[in-house]
Amino acid sequence: MLKKILIISFFSLILRWQSWELPLNRDEGAYAYMATRFFDSDFVLYKDAFDHKPPGIHLLYWVGFQIFGESELSVRTLSFINSVASTLIIIKILEIVKVKKKFLLVSFYMLMANSFVLEGLVANTEMFMVTFLVLSLLLIIQKKLYFLAGVLAGLSFLIKPVAFTNIGVLVISLFFLKSKFLAFVKFVVGVVVPVAAVFMYFYLRGVWSVFWESVVVFNLSYVISGIESVIDKVGLVGIVTRGNLLMNMLLVSALVLGFVYRKKLNKQRIIFLLWLTAYWIGAKLTSRDVLHYYFPIISAGILIFGVFWKEKLAPKIFFVNMLVFLILWGYLWFIDPRNAYTKTFGSTVRYAYEGREIGFEIKKRTSEKDLIFLWIDEPEILFYSNRNSTSRHLNTFGTLIPGQLEVLIKGLSKKPKVMITYGGQEEKWFLEFLMESKYSIENKYSVARIYWREQ
Repeated sequence: MLKKILIISFFSLILRWQSWELPLNRDEGAYAYMATRFFDSDFVLYKDAFDHKPPGIHLLYWVGFQIFGESELSVRTLSFINSVASTLIIIKILEIVKVKKKFLLVSFYMLMANSFVLEGLVANTEMFMVTFLVLSLLLIIQKKLYFLAGVLAGLSFLIKPVAFTNIGVLVISLFFLKSKFLAFVKFVVGVVVPVAAVFMYFYLRGVWSVFWESVVVFNLSYVISGIESVIDKVGLVGIVTRGNLLMNMLLVSALVLGFVYRKKLNKQRIIFLLWLTAYWIGAKLTSRDVLHYYFPIISAGILIFGVFWKEKLAPKIFFVNMLVFLILWGYLWFIDPRNAYTKTFGSTVRYAYEGREIGFEIKKRTSEKDLIFLWIDEPEILFYSNRNSTSRHLNTFGTLIPGQLEVLIKGLSKKPKVMITYGGQEEKWFLEFLMESKYSIENKYSVARIYWREQ
């Protein structure tokens, strides 16, 4: 086992060479900032800092910071460890289903999961959700430790709520594998325990209503508004058909194998086909085509190739997928990280790079008690500067909640030492505040304008 861990770690390090100096992006920056304050006596998540994600991802970052220190490198190390862990779990599942060519499958999984194509090099919620889910799936397939399998599934839900679709497949798998009633009870109780513990924590902290509004109400409105918006633009057919090419390749491959060998479907094949379908439904729930939403489909696609491998068509489709992947995206490993990230994610990558520069500059020119006002969606600035915001809003995203724009604007009364906006996108109320106050403007960044309060 140790030899296997060392080999996987070695090749993962090579494949992830571009990740070590990547700046934290908007999502990572928010998680990192909150994780540095997670258990501070004067800080309560959701009350003092808005986020719409459950606290699982913040807790993971906090654990990483306790072990490796509060730094950008710690986030990348946590992501690396997660990648190695998920690979080892995939190997174990392939061994259980008795796949002979698992070396090829695991190699392809590592290539896809440790690349920029579906943001595999970043530390977003989907990457960690997958690891907890596949470990839970492994335990279910092995027919043991059902309570632990449930706990892992519950933790995946607390990292990313869309995990509920795959938790449903885990329950179905218990039926398929003819598990005893006690196994169902243990699994369900395991799922409930971490979720109930989180609910109790925020209730006892006296912020239940804020937690509910931020995590439950906001996410429901986020999903509904996304679906309505996309239906208006592209219709239901567009929601189903559009998406990343890699995701579509794996999805179509699974559909072809499932259809061609429909008369040979056994319990394992049905479970893994449902597993991929659940990931796809979870990714499509918000109807927003974000790359990392599709990351979970990589592992599901590999598992499907594994259970169909002995069929004549499966290896051929697999090698076509591998060839297309290497031809279209293989070059990304051989160019500089910023360019590779931009090729897949888009020009907004520059926000993260400049956000890091701005954060370090603010840290150099301010004291710890100085506050920052953000009218920009880059909370990584707060993490890099180790400074606090004038309100609970670390970016403008949360101001979509009725009344929260006023909360953010009210933060101006705290006379922030520095204010940051997207250059040329200042609101009228902000410009009026500048007219009344003494701030000097710096416009040396391509993305942001910085306003420093004069002494």
